[in-house]
Amino acid sequence: MTFPAAFEKWFQENINKIKGQYFIEWDAKTRAGKPPVIKKKKPKKRRPTKKKTPSYREYMKSATWKALSRKFREEAGCCEVCGTTEQLQCHHLHYKTLGREQREDIQVVCKPCHCKIHGVESFKKK
Repeated sequence: MTFPAAFEKWFQENINKIKGQYFIEWDAKTRAGKPPVIKKKKPKKRRPTKKKTPSYREYMKSATWKALSRKFREEAGCCEVCGTTEQLQCHHLHYKTLGREQREDIQVVCKPCHCKIHGVESFKKK
């Protein structure tokens, strides 16, 4: 579509005013001899941002997790795999409820059993 020379001249004079935040409504048949209509763009609807959740490592170091882990280990009293009462740890069966774990989301196991579950020789602190 080609625009009349008058429009091109007007556009060049007003380009800085309309750049980015405005759009031009121009219909050659209905606006013949008249300047174009400038309309302000509607702001884009933004999706609400999700509350930043702590990373897994941050959560594992939190006081909330430490208290919950202690509670689960005391309730169980022993490893749910081999029955030992030493070096008890909490194993997440899934991470869907990370931060809002229920007892059924956690398995209390000893350190050796926990390593076997994850297929590692030992857990190293990083």
